[in-house]
Amino acid sequence: REELLALTMRASDLREEIRKRVAEEKRAAEQRERRERLQNCEQELQLLGLSLVDAHTLNEKSLRSAFRTASKSLHPDARMVDESHAKGRHRPTIYDVNEAYATLQIMV
Repeated sequence: REELLALTMRASDLREEIRKRVAEEKRAAEQRERRERLQNCEQELQLLGLSLVDAHTLNEKSLRSAFRTASKSLHPDARMVDESHAKGRHRPTIYDVNEAYATLQIMV
C-alpha cells in the first residue's frame, strides 16, 4: 500500500513537472513568434521612436506612451517649423504615426 501511495505521488509530481515544461515551451514559442512579427514592423517602430531592442519588452502601455510622444512632436502647435530639411525628403505625418500605432497594436 505504501508503494502504491509513493508511486501515485511520483506520478503526480511528474505530471506537474510536464505541465510546467509545456507551459514554458509554449511561452517561449509565443515570444519567438512575437519577436519575428515585430521585426517585420521595423519601420513602424521607428516612426514611434522605438527600436527592435525596445520591441522585445513592448507592451500596450509603452506602445501608447511612444505613440503619444511621437504624436505630440508632430502636432502643429507644438513643433517649430524646420526649413533645414532637404526637399523631397519624406517627413512623417500624424497619419503615418496613427497607422504605425494601429499596426503595432495588433502585433502586441
